[in-house]
Amino acid sequence: MSTRRHAAWIIIAATAAVTVACTDSPAPSEPNAGSPSYERSVVAQDRLAALFPDVSSDVLSLPGTVFADHDEAGGKLVFGVENTSAIPGVQRSLAARGISADESIVKVVAPIVQLANLRTTAFRPTQGGIQIHFGNYLCTLGFNVTHVSSGDRSFITNSHCTKKQGGVEGTQYYQPLSSTAPTAAHNSSIWLR
Repeated sequence: MSTRRHAAWIIIAATAAVTVACTDSPAPSEPNAGSPSYERSVVAQDRLAALFPDVSSDVLSLPGTVFADHDEAGGKLVFGVENTSAIPGVQRSLAARGISADESIVKVVAPIVQLANLRTTAFRPTQGGIQIHFGNYLCTLGFNVTHVSSGDRSFITNSHCTKKQGGVEGTQYYQPLSSTAPTAAHNSSIWLR
């Protein structure tokens, strides 16, 4: 009998919890009134979105700029520069476009440094999207494959990336180039089967 009573109380408690959870809140929550995007009208936000492509092109052409971003959540255009001497030039460019100081942020950030590129770096294991070299041409590796029964490894690429378009004549491939680290190129050559 106590087990039945205990089960009944659990059912009543669960029903009450579901009812409370499904009841509308007496005061719906509002967006955070302190956030810049809330304070800016839709028209003001749309204006920044429309200006961003041209403004970012202008600013990124200035010496010392690192990046440009339209921060929709913050309701501002954000620009990164390498040092403080680049800030006035960015601010002048923004002012010339009618963008006020409260609509933008210019901050000093570390420069973006290229760590590798498709021509100088050998990727091991190979992966889709990297540069491959065959004959006198460059192409892009599609994706790696392993033959189900033999376990042989190869890759698939576009048919125009062969010595004879659409052929499977044994084109030798190198990654990144046959002239880059010739011993590595020899070891990394792949034959299309």
